[in-house]
Amino acid sequence: MAALGSQSIASSYEQLLHVDRDGGGNTTNHVSVKDGDNETTFGFTIASDALMMSSTNRLEFGDTGTYIHQSADGVLDLVSDTEIEINATTIDINGAVDISGDVGIGVSPSYKLDILDSTTPQLNISNTASDNTAKFAHITCAHYDNEEQPITMVEGRSDGSNNYTRIGGGRTEGNACTNIEFYTTASHQTTAGTKRMNIDGDGAITAPTQPAFLATPASGQSDVGDGDTVVFGTEIFDQGGDFASNTFTAPVTGRYQFSVGVRVDNMTASGVLKRVILVLSNRNIEVMIDPETWDQTAAYHTFSYSALCDMDASDTALVQWSQSGGAEDQDIDTGSWFSGYLAC
Repeated sequence: MAALGSQSIASSYEQLLHVDRDGGGNTTNHVSVKDGDNETTFGFTIASDALMMSSTNRLEFGDTGTYIHQSADGVLDLVSDTEIEINATTIDINGAVDISGDVGIGVSPSYKLDILDSTTPQLNISNTASDNTAKFAHITCAHYDNEEQPITMVEGRSDGSNNYTRIGGGRTEGNACTNIEFYTTASHQTTAGTKRMNIDGDGAITAPTQPAFLATPASGQSDVGDGDTVVFGTEIFDQGGDFASNTFTAPVTGRYQFSVGVRVDNMTASGVLKRVILVLSNRNIEVMIDPETWDQTAAYHTFSYSALCDMDASDTALVQWSQSGGAEDQDIDTGSWFSGYLAC
């Protein structure tokens, strides 16, 4: 019978726990706890500086779905069937972090990394926090060949004199891009989009949807007179679909480069002037001659010129024949042309 002060516990009470000082562990200074029959050992031992869970046994909280255990040698698992919260002013993690699920910062994540914050910037990357020191951020994509360095997508750099953004290369720690492609779409609900510009490995820049056209007459145009529109019935190409019925219509406001070449046959040496006019919404540009400087009818003569012109969206451009005096019996040959493109 054991005694507690003046109280006693009847010796008939069953022994419920058995404590064994030789509990194993790293030293014999551990104790183990067994049931009253000294047969079944509970899944932990006690030392002066530790509470040890042996083997794959676990420490449960609330129910069997929330617990801590060692899943393998040197691996500690915190397991919960709903959520694990870590609350602290600062959480310092030293070492690599391996996360197999989605990560949300300020939001329940819908993607591998999901950030929600009303302040800007939401994401800031730097190689150092030291003041007055050159800094950079290098974002890459894994290479097809795992033995190769990753490909550089973008790098930001600030060196005290300049701020840079480098796209597709610029760092020895990453392979440079062989192509850089730019995509846009007219609708905000369209995936993928359309390629608008490409820079290849040799530096050639193409813009496959940049407005550009070249048109020629489908047939000769006879007996043209003052104010007649030069007819360009054959489209060699019409990138953007902005040329129709002899007229180019600007899709956007910008500077457009035009070239005009009109071959005129059977042009008589009479009249005050003869000219080819590039008729624009904002102004006209023309080339003019005085036919009376010739002493006979010209079998052929080509009016050709080019000009960089300002246009607003929906402005138009066409080519017109004009003359003052003289017979209206000259012909426009199929060797004529009209071209243009959005320059800037």
